[in-house]
Amino acid sequence: YNVATRRRALKSPSDEHSRILDIVTKYALHNSGIAISCKKHGNSSACVQTAVNATISDNVKALYGAKLERELHHEKVKDESLGFSCSVYFSNANYNRKKGTWITFINHRLVDCPSLKRSLDAVYSRYLPRHTHPFVYVSLEITPAKIDVNVHPTKSEVHFLDEDRIVEKICTHVDNALVASSTSRTFYNQPSLAGLGGADEELGISQTRSSTVSSGASSAASTRAGPSPSPSTSR
Repeated sequence: YNVATRRRALKSPSDEHSRILDIVTKYALHNSGIAISCKKHGNSSACVQTAVNATISDNVKALYGAKLERELHHEKVKDESLGFSCSVYFSNANYNRKKGTWITFINHRLVDCPSLKRSLDAVYSRYLPRHTHPFVYVSLEITPAKIDVNVHPTKSEVHFLDEDRIVEKICTHVDNALVASSTSRTFYNQPSLAGLGGADEELGISQTRSSTVSSGASSAASTRAGPSPSPSTSR
């Protein structure tokens, strides 16, 4: 910040604060068991905060909400022949957002892996509505000698050996879990709020009227048809 060129590259304080929160939130999610908090100068409450003994699921609930945590799945993938192990937390078919959340850590470093993101997005396209995306957090550990970090000037994007095979194995596990969980969908009803009952009451009146009309029509039809004969008279 004390270099003129770098200072000119900075945006507004609100934009820089949002970027900082995004990075801190992702590292707070990844580092379970470590209490992490981020507080804006002048505020009494923390913008990001996790507990010291929290698990990954606890961090998801604290950072991204209880609704996501209820729809979360966890899969572990490991292949010694390819030299990798992976832990994936991902949302099921009940959860979707217009702007998805993709978090990828490779050897405990936050990076971008475009091939993994594209492949997982293609898997979810069979389960989610169009133009919606899931929540996916991937923690991948690979032999360091297999990773190529000299792809992007900021080192934010990486590639690695056997990338296609590793991505395929991860996507297969996620796809199988989605197939098992998509046999049923869960819907949550929101209770009507106080002061907003007018629309509900109108809806209730219309439903009552429709049921009354339908019952009246059925009674009129039975009247025109006459009384149904008893079993004794039918003989």
